Amino acid sequence: MGGKPNLPDELQMQIKVKLAWAVGAEKAISKEDLSMAIFGKYTPTTDRQIREAISLLQNGQNKHGEEIPVEIIVADLVNGGYFYAQTDTEFELYMADNQSRIDRLVEKRTSMYQRWYKGKKVKPSGLQERMF
Repeated sequence: MGGKPNLPDELQMQIKVKLAWAVGAEKAISKEDLSMAIFGKYTPTTDRQIREAISLLQNGQNKHGEEIPVEIIVADLVNGGYFYAQTDTEFELYMADNQSRIDRLVEKRTSMYQRWYKGKKVKPSGLQERMF
């Protein structure tokens, strides 16, 4: 189990409360506005904490890595901000963006492994071997 014990204790609940009215893309709330509403300021630290807390909520974990109900919080890919998906389209757009990110990371990882091991006598082992 993962978890982020450095997050403020009530942050996940505060985010859920603030997003309770943000149902559908047209009601998305920016990280900046969430940060101002919860912390009274917006800094790189509060930005990171909000992103981490939302990620845990999306994965169904509290800050200690314990299982909690999954929250269907998505991001507005056009205008920015977070909201609870209201339609299949909102949900699918968000999931397609995540898949695109995964695909780009896999492509980068594959290219780097191929470049690293090109011309070397030692071949990759384990997981890396399956990529060739």
